[in-house]
Amino acid sequence: MVIVQRKDVDSIDKVLKNYRKKVEKNETIKILRNKMFFTKKCRKRAEERKLALYRQQLRSKDRDE
Repeated sequence: MVIVQRKDVDSIDKVLKNYRKKVEKNETIKILRNKMFFTKKCRKRAEERKLALYRQQLRSKDRDE
């Protein structure tokens, strides 16, 4: 749960901005979106492999340059 303390000098806009930053940093929205639909384990693993291959290709390109 994300809690933002409001001071008397802070405007509502500033407090909302701080709240959004904390939620983003906490990855709450990302977790909720992932839980909206069921994903099979094999699909998750396949996505992880795909992402790992992509990262590896990027690293190898950086080394070649």
